[in-house]
Amino acid sequence: QSTWGFSPMTAQTQSFAIPDADICKYLCGTWKRNLEWRRFESPFDHVHASNTVIVIQEHHPQPQTAATPTPDNVRHLRWSFGSTLNPRKGYVMKFTKSLQNDDVMLEWEHEGTVCHGQYFWNTRMMTLQFALPESTVIITYRIVDMNTLAVCIVENNRALIPTIQYGCMSRTDEQM
Repeated sequence: QSTWGFSPMTAQTQSFAIPDADICKYLCGTWKRNLEWRRFESPFDHVHASNTVIVIQEHHPQPQTAATPTPDNVRHLRWSFGSTLNPRKGYVMKFTKSLQNDDVMLEWEHEGTVCHGQYFWNTRMMTLQFALPESTVIITYRIVDMNTLAVCIVENNRALIPTIQYGCMSRTDEQM
């Protein structure tokens, strides 16, 4: 049984490992995210479906001073979102790899608020937490294989219906 008392399902994808344990290299590329949206309250009615293009690219910020270069365990990725192959909106996410294991701490700014997340190498899962003034969004990504991520998003906004969004992201360029 799992930690929570449920019977675990055996998955053949559990044996997949990211080459060189490099989450940044794995994420870089063009992805299509397909999500089903449901109310996050009973009776969990279907709201709609969405499709988003996500382009993730290596980003090299200028060091603050020549005396303080970026440490070797820190990288930056630019996440861009849109409905075409030229997405416009997004943010730059800082990835800081732990010196003890392959876990990675994440940090970025969204709508003026610093947000945090973590990549857990042992389960190949990444969580993103957006704690914004008017809403909270928790995103979980699970690496399924070289070209697929399972996605679950819980969003609660003061002005909107709380939703749970679930689906997958599929790599469109298979460049890894």
